[in-house]
Amino acid sequence: MKNRTIGTIVKSARILRTLSLQDLAKRVKVTPGYISHIERDDPVHLSERLAKCLEKELKITARRITNLMWQHNVHALRYDRTRRKKAS
Repeated sequence: MKNRTIGTIVKSARILRTLSLQDLAKRVKVTPGYISHIERDDPVHLSERLAKCLEKELKITARRITNLMWQHNVHALRYDRTRRKKAS
């Protein structure tokens, strides 16, 4: 089975529910660009509040996003640290 990421889960569920980026962003109170970053698995911070809101709005069960959130945030922190080292 293919390794599922937060981005693929969110995008698949959003499309299944026929929500636009703008609709989902408005419902979870973030910008459409932020949702786009999440769907592309860009290294952005994902709060537990947002993870729970996404699960609720997209009707995703079993805390799938919340469980992957920690792994995603560790990746984002590593990416940020690497970028800072290269800049200095």
